[in-house]
Amino acid sequence: MLGLGIAIGLGVIVSILSIFLGDIHYVWGSLLGLLSLAISQVGLGFLLRKRLNVINLNIQSIMQEGQLQVQKKMNTFQMRPVGGQKTMQKVLEKVQFGFIEKALEATKDMEPFFKWSFLLKKQMASMRMQFYFQMRDFEKAKECASEALIMDNQSACIRMALEYKTKGDNLDKLFLKYSKKFKGENAELIYALYSWVLVKNKEIERAIEVLAEGKSKTISPIISDNWEALVNGKIRYFSNSRLGNPWYAFMLEEPKQDRMKQRQSKGQKMKRGQANRNF
Repeated sequence: MLGLGIAIGLGVIVSILSIFLGDIHYVWGSLLGLLSLAISQVGLGFLLRKRLNVINLNIQSIMQEGQLQVQKKMNTFQMRPVGGQKTMQKVLEKVQFGFIEKALEATKDMEPFFKWSFLLKKQMASMRMQFYFQMRDFEKAKECASEALIMDNQSACIRMALEYKTKGDNLDKLFLKYSKKFKGENAELIYALYSWVLVKNKEIERAIEVLAEGKSKTISPIISDNWEALVNGKIRYFSNSRLGNPWYAFMLEEPKQDRMKQRQSKGQKMKRGQANRNF
């Protein structure tokens, strides 16, 4: 916003000086003013993007370095298991939360530039929303969501998941908004998430209606199969697991493999306990 104001001001000044002091026809003076406005806007935009790119690269570097740390920890656990699945998860989360906090701190470097671009603050709110969501700080994530610029279906689903997790009242409105905004394959996650919530809340008839609409809009076999399962009364066959990591990223449910590992771990502990008692 500030950059646009400066550019307009400069254009007006050039026009006035050209017409009244340069003895130039007002048409040419106006054109010179517009040219000055365009050049200054492009120049300021270039300088702003250059500075923001440096900050963005720093944030990306923090995230990439953090992911490498997580991968190294996972490899170490696989080679030399220490404790159970929960122990590994806690260690990995500690590493993950640590580098996300660093990335959040790095986003503060962009705050001085908010006055130069009215979209930048919204873009930064969207990034912070995703960071806080990954840290499971859903209240702070929702605060950021109120100012966030939702440009992709993943961010839209995070916003919907936040509404569900914080027991908000706007999930229905958010679904209507995003189901209109995103089309085709980009709408698949939107319909999958909302129908999952409806099934969770035992609103089966409404879920069938939503999935029927999703079938025609997304041409998704997962949406179609879930619709068929509910229509035939086979609620337990409703599943979004085939969506993979993009689905589990919303933290609404755990992958089946993880649940099986947890059950196996509990079973092994019970067996060891029984063996010790028998001994």
